[in-house]
Amino acid sequence: MVDISQKVKQIVEEYIEPGYYFAINRGRQYGKTTTLYQLEKYLQDQYMIISISFEGADDLFDSRENFVRGFAQLVTKELENESLDANVIEQWNHYEEDELTFQNLGDKISRLCTDSDKEIILLIDEVDKSSSNQIFLSFLSLLRDKYLDREKGKENFFHNVILTGVYDIKNLKLKIRPDAEHRYNSPWNIAESFDVDMSFSPKEIATMLEEYEADYKYGMDIDKLSNEIYAYTSGYPYLVSQICKLLDESVWKNKDFGDRASVGCPEGVRAAVKYMLMSRSILFDDINKNLDLYPDLNEMLHHILLGGKSYPFSLADNTIQIGTMFGYLKEEDYKVAITNRIFETYLYDLFYLNETKNSRLADAAAVERNQFAEVVI
Repeated sequence: MVDISQKVKQIVEEYIEPGYYFAINRGRQYGKTTTLYQLEKYLQDQYMIISISFEGADDLFDSRENFVRGFAQLVTKELENESLDANVIEQWNHYEEDELTFQNLGDKISRLCTDSDKEIILLIDEVDKSSSNQIFLSFLSLLRDKYLDREKGKENFFHNVILTGVYDIKNLKLKIRPDAEHRYNSPWNIAESFDVDMSFSPKEIATMLEEYEADYKYGMDIDKLSNEIYAYTSGYPYLVSQICKLLDESVWKNKDFGDRASVGCPEGVRAAVKYMLMSRSILFDDINKNLDLYPDLNEMLHHILLGGKSYPFSLADNTIQIGTMFGYLKEEDYKVAITNRIFETYLYDLFYLNETKNSRLADAAAVERNQFAEVVI
């Protein structure tokens, strides 16, 4: 594992201790869940941590009553792992059917925060799985209103609320209603912007290699290898982990590359990248899906890679904002650039293949039309 203790410490000092509510929005497989897990371990002695996920919780969003009931049940499982007074848990679990409202849920949370010996942090992972939904926005409105009441000293509420997902709240709202008012007036406008760099630096990549070297003692050039991995990935967590996994399981088992100590070199990393690009993965499948969902993004990437077109970088542009949110685009010298060499290669190969296929289809169609014309004549 890459040592992310400094990132966790930064999150605690800059976001947790001041009591901020915030969202961690990063691309698919960017280490969001791992960060939450490490953060929970770091904070569990000082705070009560309620950690839940909306993964697979589609039925929560069928109705407000279902959401209130389901959310309460998710929280109950977490409370049972805490050394809380049994009466507090019983009070949390007790509700009448006519009490399944957001107002009642907010009051129950306030009572829970008052009765707890520790301040409570709510962590919700995968918030964008089923959250293109008005019920979810109503829940965000509840959190916002209670946060404002807490800031005014009117009542107790969660010390922090941390949401994680790929989509940010503004882009979730675009799925519901694309008009300007809905697009820019977010119920999550009380949240602090999350600016922690979650990519891995060469120094952080080296911590994983050092752990591996300590176990196996192959005499690798860790500094050289970590910088080479970073050159291909720009520190994208999943890509870093995959290269290391492929080096261990595939490249170093190939006799053409010699022993492990000698392949902490460009050839070894290139071989791992080649294995990765030739294999199916959730991340690459997700890229294909998003290119279909966002044709303007598809077109921009196509123009950059095959057309050599240059775009000024501005997050005011919705296409650039979405590409950055997914982790495909970044700013480089005030211009739009592909985030890393692996994405660049994958997308280039994909676009070139499609161009080639379309060209062949066009040539084949032309031949068929000519043959048909000759028959008619």
